[in-house]
Amino acid sequence: MNILHASTDPDLLTRLREMLDSSATADIAVGYFFISGFGAVSDELSRLEKVRILVGRADRPVLEAVAAGLQQPDALRARLEGDALVQRRDRPAIARDAVERIADGLALLPQTEDSEHAVAALREMVASGRAEVRAYRRSPLHAKAYLCWYDDHAEPGAAVVGSSNLTLAGFSGNTELNVRVTGDAEMAALREWFDALWEDSEDISEELRLKLDLSWALAETPPYHVYLKALYELYHGGTGAEELPLPPRDEELANFQLDAVRRGLAMIDVHGGCYIGDVVGLGKTFIGAELLRQLQFSYPHDGRPIILCPAGLIPMWRAFSQRFNLDAEVISHSMIVPSGEPEFDEELGRYMDAEPPPRGIVLAQQYSHLGPVLVDEAHNFRNRNLRSEGLREYLETGDHKVVLLSATPQNLGPMDIYRQLSLFLDDTEHGLPIEPLNLEAYFSNAQKWIEYRVAFENYRVEHEAWIRHRPTRTPPVPPPEPTVPRADIEQVLGPVFIRRRRRDIRDLYGDTATVNGEPVRFPEPALENVEYRLDRVYARAGAFEEITAALEAHKAWRYQPSEYLGDEFRERPEYRGLLRARDRTAGLMKVLLLKRLESSVAAFRSTLGSLIQSNRNFRESLESGFVPVGATATRMLAGQGFDADELLEILQQEEAQGAASGAAYPAEHFDIDPWMVQLDEDHEVLRGLADRVRDIAPEHDDKLRALRAFLDRLEVRSGKVLIFSEAETTIDYLYEQLNPGGQDPEIARLSGSNRGEAEAIITRFSPRSNLSVDRSLPGSEIRVLLATDLVSEGQNLQDCARVLNYDLHWNPVRLIQRFGRVDRIGTEHDVIDLHSMWPDTDVDAGLELTDRLNRRIQSFHDLIGLDNRLLSETERLNAEAMYRIYTERRMPEADDGLDEVAAHQRAVAQLQRIREDDPELWGTITALPDGIRSALVAVSTGQPDAGQTAYVQDVMPIEGSQPPLLSPSSITSAEPAAFDDPVAGETMVLLAAGEVHGCYAVGDKLAPRAITPAQLVAATQCQPDTPAQPLPASTNERVMAAFGAFQREFGQRLGRARRPRNTRARRYVSRQLRAAREASDDPAETRRLDALSRVFNGDLPPPVESALGEIRNLQLEGQVLRIRLEALRERFRLSVPDDADRGPTPDPEAIRIVCSDGLVK
Repeated sequence: MNILHASTDPDLLTRLREMLDSSATADIAVGYFFISGFGAVSDELSRLEKVRILVGRADRPVLEAVAAGLQQPDALRARLEGDALVQRRDRPAIARDAVERIADGLALLPQTEDSEHAVAALREMVASGRAEVRAYRRSPLHAKAYLCWYDDHAEPGAAVVGSSNLTLAGFSGNTELNVRVTGDAEMAALREWFDALWEDSEDISEELRLKLDLSWALAETPPYHVYLKALYELYHGGTGAEELPLPPRDEELANFQLDAVRRGLAMIDVHGGCYIGDVVGLGKTFIGAELLRQLQFSYPHDGRPIILCPAGLIPMWRAFSQRFNLDAEVISHSMIVPSGEPEFDEELGRYMDAEPPPRGIVLAQQYSHLGPVLVDEAHNFRNRNLRSEGLREYLETGDHKVVLLSATPQNLGPMDIYRQLSLFLDDTEHGLPIEPLNLEAYFSNAQKWIEYRVAFENYRVEHEAWIRHRPTRTPPVPPPEPTVPRADIEQVLGPVFIRRRRRDIRDLYGDTATVNGEPVRFPEPALENVEYRLDRVYARAGAFEEITAALEAHKAWRYQPSEYLGDEFRERPEYRGLLRARDRTAGLMKVLLLKRLESSVAAFRSTLGSLIQSNRNFRESLESGFVPVGATATRMLAGQGFDADELLEILQQEEAQGAASGAAYPAEHFDIDPWMVQLDEDHEVLRGLADRVRDIAPEHDDKLRALRAFLDRLEVRSGKVLIFSEAETTIDYLYEQLNPGGQDPEIARLSGSNRGEAEAIITRFSPRSNLSVDRSLPGSEIRVLLATDLVSEGQNLQDCARVLNYDLHWNPVRLIQRFGRVDRIGTEHDVIDLHSMWPDTDVDAGLELTDRLNRRIQSFHDLIGLDNRLLSETERLNAEAMYRIYTERRMPEADDGLDEVAAHQRAVAQLQRIREDDPELWGTITALPDGIRSALVAVSTGQPDAGQTAYVQDVMPIEGSQPPLLSPSSITSAEPAAFDDPVAGETMVLLAAGEVHGCYAVGDKLAPRAITPAQLVAATQCQPDTPAQPLPASTNERVMAAFGAFQREFGQRLGRARRPRNTRARRYVSRQLRAAREASDDPAETRRLDALSRVFNGDLPPPVESALGEIRNLQLEGQVLRIRLEALRERFRLSVPDDADRGPTPDPEAIRIVCSDGLVK
């Protein structure tokens, strides 16, 4: 039979193989030449004396279509035949283009032994001259012909002419049709036709051989090239423009700051905003000011900028506005208020504007004509409150470019960052390649995965402990994996967030970082412990063990209302936050007491007094018939950021307000009698502690004695000293003892009680870094400054090079922030001395510091007895960081959960450096083909030393969940598990489909596990001279196992509906409208109900979401519901979504194997 296609018997491929088996030579003319098609007949072609292959032009969309046919057969479209006319080109350009297209197709091949064999066979034939490949240089070559020439045969040969290209799809596609041609006249005509085309073509054989030699199938790629390929693929989109629109202020900004400006402008151009999250001391203020300056030049009609900052930073920002010629309006965070939610007028049947607030600034009303917005210390907008509502309301009124600045963007978790980014990122129209598309839902998923990771790390630690104590313990149960798609906040933060650490700047810029022609200094921290005896501080109060026993006996029942809430009221919406809080507040109050005990006698006495008074006030409220747990405190307990002092103050205010303000719940909803009994038990414990410490005088205070001795040191007396404490009472106490009556002008304090003097005090303490040339010093210079963390937000204190932390550090966050106040760009110091007070007791005598630290950690857990995750970031105990600070005397890294993001920024900065400093290497990187692979010796991540392991590996027998004290990477097991870094014996694979990337680690069992981009880059990182190792034997299988995993995951992404979140309020409204529609006989009414249903199932602004919640709570239905919804639609100008807005279904993306790297021992 001479008609040939995929379904004939024999089919096209079988017949062609038979013809080639009988041939001596062959001539092939095809529009598209792909190794996949060559591989199907490579054995037969390899036996021929000579093969001439004439190819046409294939552009990138055609390549991806063919690749999709290999990977996802249903994606092969008719565009395979849709060649467009091309412009006439010179011969070299045609040759290059044809070779590049073949090489691109080679990169898209599945990495299998068959593919490798096909590439090797083609390379051998081309190199030996038995195969010659030419590119037709005129119009696209639509003809497809396979001419087989016989020797010693009655016929000259036979041919297949038709529609099939030299591709697998061409051989197997059901839409292909070909005919077998024989006969002397016919073959002579075909030879003449082919020879004419052959003469009008360009020889590309040698160029093709070189490309084959560079391909993944044949090349011995150095590991360094795989590392650079991964860097470029993952991060080159964030490098920003090479040139700024306006010449920068080179004399004031370092090169790493200008790099951030370039990237920030690119982010703003795409997403409308950027977040500068560099750690403290790297000049975020300069970066932010320069961004505003550049934006004013690029968008001259946007209006003057607005700078929003804490009140204490207003003078600084006004000075920067003048210095950078910004003419900005500088406004305090605390002054921002919303205009108020519109209220529904029942008589008029529509929503009316609320009354203006009595105080504050409504940005949307007062500054509607202004342009870009810079928010300094943007973490103050991580919660839903009035200032956040006021800012959101303003940003929704126009196309404002937004710049956010903060070194501490998250406190309790990813939702903190979401609330800040949502100031400029739309929940759905954000342009980020994430799934689910809804931004809030994505961050919610990220939170679930972070919680799972913490639980999994707990399990790993507990499992190790169980192995060591198997006879005496029950085996731990692994936590269930989240049912939602895995979400990494790096996928959102990478395109809009810039975060660099000091070590990143040192490593990437080194000596090239300069300001005003001078190198940027990064002084080394020198840590020292200042020891004292805590038990001696409280010696007059009795045995120290009795004090700690009393602290353990205090259960903080006043702060656990959910324990007494009646079962019948637990489902009510007004108690939802209360139930979520559970014992979180009680745990926080226990932490507060323990910290104040160590801080100072004065602070401990003051906190005891506050808790005693709160206990009695609360009991009186219960007796009066109400439970004073107001809305503010409830919101905080349910997840908003706070510290212990702030919460205690708010709770006391609400107790004073009582039922009159509505900040209370009815007492009949709670089991009051046992609650009051347990309140009395706590009161007795607190009263007993207060009586014990009442008569402790300063002369009994061993901690104060140690401080005086420290200040008397010669090296301390000769310079400035900054002394920090979390407790304002401690600062006041120390000031009274060190400077009675304030007679010594060299000693000053700064806390909440005198925050109005902050600017003058900071200028007197650090005049060189704060005093402008046109101002005089407002008083004598200060040498010793006692301060709370009021000073650690945005202030420049780099005249000072010595800091003493008066309180014990449970967590490194505050230490790092305080260090950043003095370690800032412009410092002249090479070393900064960081001293920390260290509490010992008599039972610690003779113990090594590691064991003494272990006792401190154990006492924390014994007292708190709750899940560490319930505390905010700055309240959580971090055992590993404590070990570094007090035992190793090293600065810990910021444990802020943003290491992956910092790795992203580091990679981008490295690419920026290469692009600007090494153009030749940059050209090499951009030319690296897809699919390359190598192998290198795995670098050990190291193990903790014996002292650290002694106390961080074992699980302490405490009540509640054990916080993870060791990262899972340092726990050995037979197989790597979730979240582990890649290890020796695994191959790392990077894949891509459009803007989506997948990173996997695959071992011999061919079970791919997802890893993060940062993990892949860290494991592939190496030096230019790192030698390549032999590829693992199963490399192909590992790569294709990862390919299959990514294909399934990517297919699920395409299959999942991308809809707005389906809230309970939406569901309620949808049900009511559906019921009304079913009950209606009026076609016009039915159409109106359908329109309303579509409107309120689409994307809605937050005020409408809030109004729907109110509608659900009121249980509106029928005509009343319809009137309310129509009013909402009119008020917020909501239109019916157009089906055309959804756009066409995109073609499936071809999956690219970008690179792979094997790790060997």
